[in-house]
Amino acid sequence: MMYDPTPAKPRCIMALLALVVVAPVLKASRSGTFSAQPFLRSLTLTQQLPEGIPVVTFAITKQFAAPHDISAIIDAGGRGFSIMFHDSPEAQRNFGNALTKALSSGLRREDFWVGVFVTCGMDPMPILDRAGLEYADVLSNHGPCKQGEEATMAQWRELEDQVMAGKAKALGVSDYNGALKMQQLDRLLESARLRPVVHQTLLNLRAFDSAELAFFRERNILPWAWSPLGETANADVLSSPALSKIASDHGKSSAQIALRWVAQLGALLCTSTSNPEHVRADLAITKFELSEDEMKALAPVE
Repeated sequence: MMYDPTPAKPRCIMALLALVVVAPVLKASRSGTFSAQPFLRSLTLTQQLPEGIPVVTFAITKQFAAPHDISAIIDAGGRGFSIMFHDSPEAQRNFGNALTKALSSGLRREDFWVGVFVTCGMDPMPILDRAGLEYADVLSNHGPCKQGEEATMAQWRELEDQVMAGKAKALGVSDYNGALKMQQLDRLLESARLRPVVHQTLLNLRAFDSAELAFFRERNILPWAWSPLGETANADVLSSPALSKIASDHGKSSAQIALRWVAQLGALLCTSTSNPEHVRADLAITKFELSEDEMKALAPVE
């Protein structure tokens, strides 16, 4: 059954389009993915997400100097990746080579979940070509266009066209932080044919905005946390006595507890490492849970 979560607002919806509906509270499962139930109550004909969305994804950055660096992530069980428009073209090609190797070894394209980010006026095809992708699982615009809201809306229509052409399965946004940008996003949603299903945003134990999380949750947009350990945001995430104690109680590292805390907020994680040991540790955060008291103890003061 088709369901519009915002019936009071007029929508320009194409004939066979139903909206993705995300449950209010998301929870990382022990399998390492978000299952289609309960957080997806319906799928669309043109914006389908896979049955299992990886909780832990890995950013493809310049540190991946060779395909075997990315193959190490895949061999360890990594299936989710994020490719940003400003990432190294060489790293994007290395990802493509590693993906080709994985597919030749028996894995399927649908086993992977890859997000591609473009900025205003940018054609995503060169990134897809370098990364060996026929399509992106999520194609995202990186923040509002500096040229204004009209340019942002034009960019969104181009991304919608990419979905219709089969070059993306769903759309997303990133860095729509702060009251002004969130208001701009609401205006975009009013005229969009396809709604974003994810929002990549800075989120960790030191960068936490409950009002922002509520805003996107109310609009059924899944948070996708970049810099969940503060490594690219110059945030001192791991130096907390409470974090150290909880890590000791669980027999885990402080980094694993910090990542698990973000995941239990109902967010996907975007980490960045080429160290196989760190990859395995990051993926292992789906194998345990924090109690409600532990979550509260770690919560930053807003």
